[in-house]
Amino acid sequence: MVLVPPVLAMPAATADDEDKYKLKDEWKNKNMVVEQHGELTQVVYFLTEIGDPDANGAQDAYEWDGLKWYSYPVQYTINPATPVKKYALTQTAVVQAVKNSFEAWDGNIGNILFSDSPTVNSKARASMGRPDYKNVVTWGAISDNNVIAMTTIWYYTSNKQIVDTDMVFNTYYKWGIDKDGEDRKYSLPGATFDIQNIGTHEAGHAYGLSDIYDSKYSAMTMYGYASHGEVYKRSLEAGDIAGVRTIY
Repeated sequence: MVLVPPVLAMPAATADDEDKYKLKDEWKNKNMVVEQHGELTQVVYFLTEIGDPDANGAQDAYEWDGLKWYSYPVQYTINPATPVKKYALTQTAVVQAVKNSFEAWDGNIGNILFSDSPTVNSKARASMGRPDYKNVVTWGAISDNNVIAMTTIWYYTSNKQIVDTDMVFNTYYKWGIDKDGEDRKYSLPGATFDIQNIGTHEAGHAYGLSDIYDSKYSAMTMYGYASHGEVYKRSLEAGDIAGVRTIY
């Protein structure tokens, strides 16, 4: 399948102080990559845009590769600097949108897997080359403009225990927060992605779930494609809930 980048309202980021994440050539045009590094294995998930997939008659399912956290609550850090600076969002709103992304999953397992009190650090960075055992949600310039956001996970190869996860939102795209949640009467202006919508999908990876690409599951949060203004991934479907409950 050939993916064509959309015409966007925001040009490619050029700020000198912006974090940049170079993808390996062999990672291009893949939905997920897995690499072994000694006793650790790294998995990177990519959420790729195809426009507005048809969600009519979507069914439910989940996919799990056996990855999970063995101890929790998991502490994590949010770096809201870029959306505050570039998109005129408040730090409070950005942090809350990211927290809501994780709490959508916690709320369906009756437990706190990811801490309700994340750290906020405007200098926190994702660790792509090797794990630093710090879990970070941030923004940066991903070298493949077809990638909306990506989540990388490090885990022990022997028992698939997750030890590090990082989430990066691509600054090639414009980011916002839909003020009415999943109310269809309002949508984000122009070529804008909703932080909580994409964040909830990426958080699903942080809990251990994999993408699903069969279009009959397109209404699910873990469906692997997204479009501008989309908000339905904020709430979990039956397959998403079954998956996270199977793990935890």
